[in-house]
Amino acid sequence: MSSPQPTPDGTPAEHLHRRLEADRQKLLHSGIYLGEADHSFLEDATWKRLGRGYQLMTNASVETTTTENTDTKEPGDDDPNSSVEQAIFSVVVQIDYDDCWLTPCRHWKGPTQFTKEFEDIKLTFQGERPNHEVFSQDFTAAINNIRELINTQITAVGSAPNAVLRGFLSHSRANNADVLKFRHVVFEKVDGYDSDTASETEDVYTLAGWPIIHPEAENARQEMMRGKAHQVVPLPAYDIKGNLIRPDKYKEALAGALVRVSFTMAHWYITSGSELANSFVADVKAIRVLTDPTPKSPRKRRTAKQETELPSPSKRRRTGGLAT
Repeated sequence: MSSPQPTPDGTPAEHLHRRLEADRQKLLHSGIYLGEADHSFLEDATWKRLGRGYQLMTNASVETTTTENTDTKEPGDDDPNSSVEQAIFSVVVQIDYDDCWLTPCRHWKGPTQFTKEFEDIKLTFQGERPNHEVFSQDFTAAINNIRELINTQITAVGSAPNAVLRGFLSHSRANNADVLKFRHVVFEKVDGYDSDTASETEDVYTLAGWPIIHPEAENARQEMMRGKAHQVVPLPAYDIKGNLIRPDKYKEALAGALVRVSFTMAHWYITSGSELANSFVADVKAIRVLTDPTPKSPRKRRTAKQETELPSPSKRRRTGGLAT
């Protein structure tokens, strides 16, 4: 197979480098790119208590809401946090082949420890340091910025020193390198939906057409449709051309790809049970593929040039060889 030929604009590798560098410059000017090393994102965002947990909110919306509440707050008004906006950040990662759980139904076939009901499934994936040199060093800056956001919150809630850190910022099981874990909630509760409209299409982006593998999940889906209390939230993932990726193509299109992920952050300080924990999660707001996945190299298996003889029955009994 012949190698790609250079064009007037240079080799394919040079063209890719220029394209990714242009993407990087746009991110550096966006104000939300965590790969920017010389910026403290605590100037832009504040942890705010919402319900039982905390959300990372934009300072601008917090300040505006505080001013409005001071001027206009009346007894019986709605939640003062209702107009506060979540802070959205972005980072560039390589999606791990082996920790990419993007099958639309999550292979759900009954209650598990973490997912009691089908309606609670979440798609998850792990982001590693990018392979391409344009974004590789930015990953170090992103990890440092995320640590700053996390540690500030841990200190603010008065976390016990022995509390474990769970969720978003983690380490690879393969080499203990820093990794980021993202999630996407597939179904959201609604007050009701138009059953006629829902039944007219088997579109894969609807509850009726959402890809299902196991009968247990299908039964749960039918129950959800009868209840009319849930709707699908497709993963907002887009290919290189900006086209929305179909649910049945999530794993194929994203595992191993270089991607830009936009996300929000939440925190729960867990004090019940046998172990104290600070649980941080990153909810996906958008994914954009920057380079498509490269084929994963299969593990090499050696094949003997000559067939070996089968061991004798007595030897099999002594060594536990071939099963009888």
